[in-house]
Amino acid sequence: MNANSNANSAAQPTAPAKKSTGPSFSFVDALKYIGKSLIRPFQTFSENLDKIDVPKNAFMLAGIVTLGSTLLYIIGLILQRVVSTDGRSMQWLWSNLRTVDFHLVIFKSLALFAGIILITAGIFYIANLVAKRQVSFGRFLSLTTTAVVPYVIGTTLASIVAHFTWISSRIAETTGGTVASMFGDLDRILDSIEPVTGSTSTSTPIGYHIATILGVLGLVYAIVIAVSLISHEMQFDNKSHGLYYAAIALGITLSAGAIAIPRAERSIHENLTSRSVTVTVDGSRIDCGRHRNEDIRDHISDNDLTVREQAEFREDVNEACDERMGRNRR
Repeated sequence: MNANSNANSAAQPTAPAKKSTGPSFSFVDALKYIGKSLIRPFQTFSENLDKIDVPKNAFMLAGIVTLGSTLLYIIGLILQRVVSTDGRSMQWLWSNLRTVDFHLVIFKSLALFAGIILITAGIFYIANLVAKRQVSFGRFLSLTTTAVVPYVIGTTLASIVAHFTWISSRIAETTGGTVASMFGDLDRILDSIEPVTGSTSTSTPIGYHIATILGVLGLVYAIVIAVSLISHEMQFDNKSHGLYYAAIALGITLSAGAIAIPRAERSIHENLTSRSVTVTVDGSRIDCGRHRNEDIRDHISDNDLTVREQAEFREDVNEACDERMGRNRR
């Protein structure tokens, strides 16, 4: 009896052991990691190292940041495309989006941010091999992704603030200062205290300075995170050596980015205007896209129109553009 039982149990196949895929790291976990890394990048990276070191999790984290960065970037582009001014007030020209080739804009934006993350991680990994360290590519990919987030947020906010500052400044110039610009009140406050502080006057709206600060903060924060994490992960006995390797790798990355990123952004911006539509109204050729208000002002200036004639011409242009772009869209 016992022999038969043993024989039967031996004949029964045993269930294969499940392969371990590493610590679980869900989509929600990745979002929490991104949020915490903005405030405590070093502690968050160390606490989740066993998870983000797994290649699958590292690529998922990089993919989420790439998609999020693309979304923020496109929102900034849409605001720059839609929000404009005729010199008297801010306008929201949603019809301008009809001329945008969103397929190419989205594709190129995704390629831009994916390239930034993957190429940077690749350069760091090569530096790791040259230094004969044993750090995995997945860890460098997660490290790069962690550092990229503040850079993307800072530059996106900077571009939006700069655009709205430009619009508000144009309104203030046209109205002779009777309409407050976005940062006009703060400008006037600073101008009023100049005699006390002895500072020199500047015509640059403070909004541009704020935009510059936001962009620089995002870039510097990203560099500090990258250099600190790289030097720590490469584990040199002499910490200075780790900093040297990190600085060299980051220097190569920034140099390549300074050449490639502006070209990529120019290519993306070309797709914002490559499908531009023009109409002819009262003998003037008007661009229905982002230069519509400029062309209208040029026509008004060249023909010395009255206030009533200006309003009628502007209405005629808008109707012609709406009709033309609606026909092209169909």
